[in-house]
Amino acid sequence: MAVLAGLSREAYLYAVAKWIQDKSVEPELLYRIYLMVGELAIKHKWRVPKDKELLRGLTQLAIIEMVREPRCPHCSGNKCKRCGFTGYLWLNESEKARVVGIDRASWFRRWSKRYPIVRKIQSYESEVFDKLRGERI
Repeated sequence: MAVLAGLSREAYLYAVAKWIQDKSVEPELLYRIYLMVGELAIKHKWRVPKDKELLRGLTQLAIIEMVREPRCPHCSGNKCKRCGFTGYLWLNESEKARVVGIDRASWFRRWSKRYPIVRKIQSYESEVFDKLRGERI
């Protein structure tokens, strides 16, 4: 995929996972984002419970929301009233807590405020679009 040459490895993996839907790159993408989340946890001095895979859960949540964009099960992405005519049915806060592996109270008290930092993978999408704008396809 020469058109993606020059991207950071993370942006390349993101593009392949999201738009080509090649699930074989997801483990490496998950690992790289997990490392980034660990660095954020150290930098911001997050107190992470030792008995939980909380950072892995935050990473998985970011992948689910940004790469897989959960299609509405009611309309299969064809835009219905239930999904607000978007075709997607995003996770509510309780479901996010469940994916992360913590209780709802902990999610609201501490981790929901930190999650937007984890969603840095949105910058990978911008990197891909910037690259594509510069290419003559």
